[in-house]
Amino acid sequence: MAAAAASSLLLALLLSLATAQAWEALPLQKRAFYSPSFSMAPGSVAFDYFYDVEFPRGHLALKSFRADVVDADDNVIPYHEVYLHHSYIVRYYQARNYSIPPVLDIETLPYGDGFIYRRNHGICQGDLLGQYFGLGTEMQSTPTAVPDPYGIEIGNPAPIPHGFDEKWLLVVHAIDTRGAVDRWVGVLSI
Repeated sequence: MAAAAASSLLLALLLSLATAQAWEALPLQKRAFYSPSFSMAPGSVAFDYFYDVEFPRGHLALKSFRADVVDADDNVIPYHEVYLHHSYIVRYYQARNYSIPPVLDIETLPYGDGFIYRRNHGICQGDLLGQYFGLGTEMQSTPTAVPDPYGIEIGNPAPIPHGFDEKWLLVVHAIDTRGAVDRWVGVLSI
């Protein structure tokens, strides 16, 4: 059996959105956002942090969230080939004069006066019931839709500190299981 070549993959984030000011009167918009590409080969593990990823901008209500690993042609990669251990996206404010170091230790995230992590806007602020958006293979059948008349408010410009911009951090942890063999059973199937 020939070894499979490394491939460049993307994480597709599929969202349902509405404008926060009057979302009841407007139809939901569905949009797909893609991560920067990450390379994988059989047996490899990707654990990547992507700062300032493309994600909805503006004052919106997020109604649902889904993530799939896809190839360059937007074909979904089956879970038994690439196992999406987890992914999550976190909102942050970055000072316009602050630069994120090009290389960070996986366990070390930026912090300091020029970098502020934020969760959802709304009634639960700070560390109280904050909302991160995270998914993995184990959650593939878990509904992520927020029931009407609710939505997760994002992008409210009022709390963004002067001199800062709202941005999004995406973390992807994926395992390429193509050709993996369980020594006791045979070919691994997830």
